Amino acid sequence: MKKGIIRFPTQHDTTILGARLKKAREDKGLYQYEVAAIIKKLPKDISLYEAGTHVPSATPMEKLAVLYEVDINYFLDAIGWEYKNGKYERQELPYKLPLQPCVCPECGAKQRHCYNCGAQLPGW
Repeated sequence: MKKGIIRFPTQHDTTILGARLKKAREDKGLYQYEVAAIIKKLPKDISLYEAGTHVPSATPMEKLAVLYEVDINYFLDAIGWEYKNGKYERQELPYKLPLQPCVCPECGAKQRHCYNCGAQLPGW
C-alpha cells in the first residue's frame, strides 16, 4: 500500500455501502426480516445498514457477503477498507489532502465530491 493519509468513512461512503447492501439483498429476492433472521441480527439493524446510518462490524459484513454471494471487498471498498491476506485493513489515500477544503466551481460546496451537483472537486 502506498503511503498517504488513512481514509475514514464519510456519510457519503456509508450511503454508498447502504445502497450496495440493499441492491445485493434485492438481487437475491430477500426481505430485510429474512436477512436478519439468517445472520442473527434485528430487522432494524439491516434497515440501518441499508440506510447508511450504521456500518456493520466485520462478522455481520462477512455473513452478508456470503449470503449475497459477493466478494466482501465490494462492500468494504465503499467505506475505505479492504480484506487482504486474511485481515481487514484501511485503505490509504495515495496523495496528501490540501490544507484548505476545495470549493466546487458549480455550486460552492466544500467537499471532495460535491453532493449537490456530483462534480469532482479540483485538488482532490
